[in-house]
Amino acid sequence: MSTITGTVGNQALTVVSATGRIDPYSVLNLNMKATGGEEKLKKENFYYFKGEMASGSTSYAYEEWTKKPLMSLFKVIEGSSVILASGDDGKNIWSVNKGKLNSFDDSNSPDREYRKRYENYDYLDPKSNFFKVSSSRLLTVDGTRCYEVKITNRKTSEIRTQYYDSSNFLLKREIKQNGSSKIQTDFSKYLDIGGVMIAHKRIVTNLNTDTKQTLTFSEVTKGKYVSSEKFKSPEPKKAAITDDSTAKKAGLNIDTYA
Repeated sequence: MSTITGTVGNQALTVVSATGRIDPYSVLNLNMKATGGEEKLKKENFYYFKGEMASGSTSYAYEEWTKKPLMSLFKVIEGSSVILASGDDGKNIWSVNKGKLNSFDDSNSPDREYRKRYENYDYLDPKSNFFKVSSSRLLTVDGTRCYEVKITNRKTSEIRTQYYDSSNFLLKREIKQNGSSKIQTDFSKYLDIGGVMIAHKRIVTNLNTDTKQTLTFSEVTKGKYVSSEKFKSPEPKKAAITDDSTAKKAGLNIDTYA
C-alpha cells in the first residue's frame, strides 16, 4: 500500500510507496499542477522580466524576454548603457560585447532539438526517447524538505537535477550539468501571475567558479505578443557596451537558452 504525500488541484498523486521509492513522474505532475497546469503552461508563449541583477557588490538593471519556440533575449544595463546583451533568435545564438558581435548557427545542433522538447514538457512522458527521468531521495535543501528528480538528456547526456519543495511542489533548485559545466539556479518568491506561479527571485551560481548573480524581478508579465524581430542580434556598431571587464563580470553565469 502506498502513501499519498501530495495533493494539488484536488488531485492526489502517489509520490512515495510503502517501500520508500519515490515516483518522479508524480513529483513532476504535481509540480505542473502547482505551477499552473500543463495545458495552461503549454499555451503561454511569451514572458517578460524586469528588475535588478546583483553581481558581487554591484547592481545592474536587467531585462529578459522569452518566446516559444526557443527564443530569448536578456540585457544587462548600467546607467543608460547596455553592458551585455545576449540572445537566441530561434536559429542563432549571439552576444554583443564591447561592440563586437559573436554569433553561431545552432539550428541543427542535437541540443536544440532537446531544448525544444524540454520546453514543451516532453519529459513528462515516461515513454520519451529523449529523456530519462529518475528520482533518488527526499532531502533537505536550505532548510526545506525536497524531492530530488533527475532528468537526463539521452542525446547529449545533459543532466538536470531538480529539487521540489515537498510542501507545495514548486521548484526550489535546479543544477544543470553539461560536460564539466555545472550551473545551479535557486528559485524563490513565487507569485501568481495570471494563474501561473512564477519565481520573482533567482540566484544563479557557477559551481565551477563559485561566482553568482542574483536576479530580483519587480515586473513580470506573460501572454503579451512579442515580435520575433525582437530576438535578432543587433548590428555591432549599435551596441552600447563600452567596458569589456564589466560586461564579463555582469554576465558570467546567465544561461540565455535554458
